[in-house]
Amino acid sequence: MIGLRVQVRGRIATDIIDAAGMQAVGDAVERLIRLRIRRGRDARGRTFKNYSDTYRERGGVDTPLPDLRRTGAMLGALKVRDVTDRQAVVGVRGIRYAAFVNKRRRFATEAKDEIRAVQQVAAEQVARVLDLGSA
Repeated sequence: MIGLRVQVRGRIATDIIDAAGMQAVGDAVERLIRLRIRRGRDARGRTFKNYSDTYRERGGVDTPLPDLRRTGAMLGALKVRDVTDRQAVVGVRGIRYAAFVNKRRRFATEAKDEIRAVQQVAAEQVARVLDLGSA
């Protein structure tokens, strides 16, 4: 499987977030990755490399701009895979060529500008567990 692991560390951190909170964090990471992919951007914010003419002709792709939706299998396999009270793992499993695609077009990792959004979701989940209302 390729993907990323979002973890909380430290005794205090793990006492103030639960599995439901980590599921919410994982869901947010998945949504952010999907949104970035739809925009044709990698984790560094750069536009994906265009499909080659040969690939487009062979694969029946009508656009040079990759969005990882040609068959739908890769995006369909992108999911929150494992959740505990300490971590959420988001990734692609069961797609043999996913690692090759990710090496060429880094999609299965967090982007720097997405980290703040994920931190906000985590803060909201901590507030929920502590019953503080919105963070």
